[in-house]
Amino acid sequence: MRALSGAVGPPSRYPFESTGFPFEGSVTGQEFEIYRVINYRNSFRPRIRGNVTSQAAGSRISLSMALHPLTMAILAVWFGGVFSIGSVVTLAALSGSVEREPATFIPAGMLLFGWLLTIVAFGLEARIAERSLTALFEAA
Repeated sequence: MRALSGAVGPPSRYPFESTGFPFEGSVTGQEFEIYRVINYRNSFRPRIRGNVTSQAAGSRISLSMALHPLTMAILAVWFGGVFSIGSVVTLAALSGSVEREPATFIPAGMLLFGWLLTIVAFGLEARIAERSLTALFEAA
């Protein structure tokens, strides 16, 4: 917990503000909620929550990474809207009331794009954060 506390600064008030710490957030008792400090905009940056428990042969660190709740809400609205429109277009094309054109597949492409964007952007940031935390804990 000492190593983690030394690497976590207070949340910055301004975007792209350098805090001098690799992570920002809070460490209280045996629990923490942190974000990796980055100098660019990425709404898919994982929120890292975890706790540390003592064991006979050291400590056990349990953590989870998830999207920020606001990002998840925006994605839910976006995916829900695209899915609704896509369902209507698909049903209309299947019933024959609308011609089957390449434009019919735009909602499916938008869903695929949104899913890939989320997976790739979140996955890259999660791997970087995991490597940083592993190096921090191994050095302690």
